[in-house]
Amino acid sequence: MKTSFEKFMASSAVQSVELSEMKIDLASVKDLDNIFKVAQTNIQNANGLVAQDLGAIASKWNQTFLKIQNELKAYDDNFLKAWAMIDDLSKQLKDLGVTDTSMVDKYKGYLTGLNKTKSALNKAIIDNKNRINS
Repeated sequence: MKTSFEKFMASSAVQSVELSEMKIDLASVKDLDNIFKVAQTNIQNANGLVAQDLGAIASKWNQTFLKIQNELKAYDDNFLKAWAMIDDLSKQLKDLGVTDTSMVDKYKGYLTGLNKTKSALNKAIIDNKNRINS
């Protein structure tokens, strides 16, 4: 529903009005109203994106974060098992008189590389979590 002022502006051929020695450009007021409405729509759209899209992203992040945590916990368990197996196999080989345990020891290098990757993943996780939280 239009206000009486808007009706006056729409129906009037007058481009400006003199009010107590102050000149008001009606076209400028109409432009201001249009720009305000666009700005209002921008805020409404941004609010909708925050509520809907960021909420969905946060939910997806929480689901993904739990999956990542489960995978890293499983990795830690397997890392400890593998390290213990390496130590056990190396000891068994040495007990048998085999001095070259490089075929088993190479897995220590592999595990060290995996730990570097895990550290990088943890840093990326923390960085992304902080970015989402802020």
